[in-house]
Amino acid sequence: MAAHNTLLHLRTESGKPLEHRSAITPSTAKALIDDRYILEVEKSDTESSYHRIFADDEFEAVGAKLVPENSWPESNAIIIGLKELPEEEWPISHRMIHFAHCYKGQSGWEKVLSRFPRGGGTLYDLEFLQDETGRRVAAFGYHAGFAGAAVALKAWNWQLSHSADEPFPEIAQFTDGRGYYRNEDELVAQLRQDVLAGEKAAGRKPRAMIMGALGRCGRGACDLLLKAGLPSGNLIKWDLDETRDNPGPYQEIVDSDIFINAIYLTEKIPPFVDFPILDTPSRKLRVVCDVSCDPNSVNNPLPIYTDYTSFTRPTIPVKQKIEGPPLSVISIDHLPSLLPREASEAFSNALLPSLLQLKDIKTARVWSDAEKLFREKCGSLPNEDCTTRYNGTARLSELVLAQVLLPVKMFSHIKAHFLLALITLFNLSLSISPSLQQNQDTPLPVTQIFQFPHGGYVEGLAFRSNGKLLGTLLNPEASIYQFDTTAFSARKVTTIPYITGLYGITETTTDQFYVAGGNLSLTASTRDLGSFRIWHVNLTSFDHEGQVKVQETTRFANATPNGLWTLDAEKGVLLATDSTNGVVYRVDVATGENRITIDDPVLKPPANATTYPSPNGIAVRGGYLYFTNTGAGTFGRVAIDADGVQSGPGEVLAVLAGGNPGGDDWTFDAEGNVFVAGNPNNWLGLLRATRNETFSPIEIVAGGTNRTDLLGPNTARFGVTDEDVKRRSLYIGTSGGLPQYRSGNYTNGGGLYRVDTGVLGLS
Repeated sequence: MAAHNTLLHLRTESGKPLEHRSAITPSTAKALIDDRYILEVEKSDTESSYHRIFADDEFEAVGAKLVPENSWPESNAIIIGLKELPEEEWPISHRMIHFAHCYKGQSGWEKVLSRFPRGGGTLYDLEFLQDETGRRVAAFGYHAGFAGAAVALKAWNWQLSHSADEPFPEIAQFTDGRGYYRNEDELVAQLRQDVLAGEKAAGRKPRAMIMGALGRCGRGACDLLLKAGLPSGNLIKWDLDETRDNPGPYQEIVDSDIFINAIYLTEKIPPFVDFPILDTPSRKLRVVCDVSCDPNSVNNPLPIYTDYTSFTRPTIPVKQKIEGPPLSVISIDHLPSLLPREASEAFSNALLPSLLQLKDIKTARVWSDAEKLFREKCGSLPNEDCTTRYNGTARLSELVLAQVLLPVKMFSHIKAHFLLALITLFNLSLSISPSLQQNQDTPLPVTQIFQFPHGGYVEGLAFRSNGKLLGTLLNPEASIYQFDTTAFSARKVTTIPYITGLYGITETTTDQFYVAGGNLSLTASTRDLGSFRIWHVNLTSFDHEGQVKVQETTRFANATPNGLWTLDAEKGVLLATDSTNGVVYRVDVATGENRITIDDPVLKPPANATTYPSPNGIAVRGGYLYFTNTGAGTFGRVAIDADGVQSGPGEVLAVLAGGNPGGDDWTFDAEGNVFVAGNPNNWLGLLRATRNETFSPIEIVAGGTNRTDLLGPNTARFGVTDEDVKRRSLYIGTSGGLPQYRSGNYTNGGGLYRVDTGVLGLS
């Protein structure tokens, strides 16, 4: 019961001037917090054109945590917003809830949607959250129709009292500079004056036709028109009965003063109006308000315009010259922001029952159906949009901006061209490795799964039970990333503060991981021995709630814990190599006790190779602890008992690099063969097991000393999916080449690569 505490993050609507609404209000925030949700709320922009209608202290008063504006890229929470994100291409790794406008064939839908599968994220589109009957659980439709009709009335009156070359002004002119109305009463009182003024100029009140009059949006439009003083006889209300057997175009629209399109359309139908029917001196129609607002959709039934409008430019003329009076189009995609407080409260209260199910986002029907729809829509993406593998500079830089640069101040009043310039400059600073090709010297090609920017150093790997792969970073920060090896994407899991890098990682029980790390300098080849520790990383709530719990397990006074191995998962016993002193520690994770239990000459660093870890990767098999000694360039073993205490002398089983330093982390295959990541050399090596528990000489099976397809391989783990097992896929974490860290002149980024070893026919 106490394990819930699902983390939610309410983002600001950056880049959307005059968008003051909020998907969560202080009242619904309180309901969520009372139900044991943790709610982060981004501080509202202080500029009047961008600020949220609800003050920050209203959220803080009900227990929400205020966080910096545009900080959502750094959060592991479920991200909640309203409007679509600014138009960019960097991949998204988060679970996002908002209106994305990319499911109905809108212009550029592929670019919007493809960001999610490329980053491993999921879109839960608010427009498509439905109850058991197929009805939307929450919508702004009523207030969209209400506000759209209001703007249409004002535009009609403006036309009658101003010349054709004097455009309808921004809404701020009617609202004391605010750009929105404080409440409905203020709006309606003003509109009654507009109707009276228009009636005086035209000699009559306007006739308004509402298409979709029986829906939420249509009802809102009708209610507004009646409240503004139009008699019910001046409202022409059409819905399915009037159009089912009566395809457009419709003369009834042309004969009205105002036409309001309030339908929800999912397929192409004949147009409601077209230019031939509008091109007549007898046309009465002056204002078209397209509340549905899909100007670039292939299904748009109003093919007389192709652009959105806004509260700063509420109307545009039709795109072709026609006979008759001026004809203006309103196509504002945030109409409810005309009454942001009332609209937000109505929407958020309707959404609240679904929000309260976010703790069960994978199983609650409304959310699982939304995810299923997202997967289906992704299936319609062109292959290059859906399965991008980050082989190019632009895609790599986009992800870096998403993870590093954007959280500082992502889009707040930064023009799109500025960010594009930033990306361009970042691209110029990257020097990506040449395209990966099949190794000409060996039978095994190398496939790039993901690449970090310069300085990204993947040190340790461990698979989760769900098939996702965790990787630790030794540089530039002490972070853990989760790789989706089928989607070719990466998502940051957590960063451990106050240290510079992480070494090994191991799992005890399901989603209970332990990582080693501390402060070190790869350039100076120094380590602050008193800073090294092992942390417990609890991922139980990561998938559903975005939460990661990190707790220190043990500290080392004079050691560099590097390779980790779970000796006894039930008892919580780990083994950890000390790569500085050439010993192995036994760690009790329950008590935090650590003590040296293995100390043998075969583990010691040679005098001429003290900058390389000795020992490094370890595994326990058949009463032996197997290890690599990177500094000595050897692979060996030491006999141990069940408690991890040395019980016999150590022995060297193979020389890995001709007497030179080499051989980092490694792994057994099912038959007992050993695959060694060759760092500081650029190869993957194979030690074939023989019948007498020895190994054949090392052979390079991928990469090579003078090759660039595996630069600085540090660690290797076999994949766990059915396809991985079939291919015998080995995943390799790299640094991008160790020499660049020694010089500080970074030229490549490390990453994750796959080598399929099944073709070797090992048995």
